[in-house]
Amino acid sequence: MRILQTIERSPLVVEWEQRFIWHGIQQKWRLLNVETMDDGLTARIRASSLNFLQVSFEQLVQQGFFSTRGLVAFLHTWSHSDLLAV
Repeated sequence: MRILQTIERSPLVVEWEQRFIWHGIQQKWRLLNVETMDDGLTARIRASSLNFLQVSFEQLVQQGFFSTRGLVAFLHTWSHSDLLAV
């Protein structure tokens, strides 16, 4: 096991863990995450031309990888709001 990236804003850890799982699936890493058990999802990820580590969050929402109403969207919005600047 190794650290792939340090996330400065802790609420974004959930988003970035998911991004790295998708990246790993795309790269055919041998993962044991639940996402790898969904054949439809893994096929969609592998067929995608998106770079999950560089694409914007908004693009991942548009492509249906993240929901606009899920926890990840809430944390993403919250962590980029002015609330953290206080």
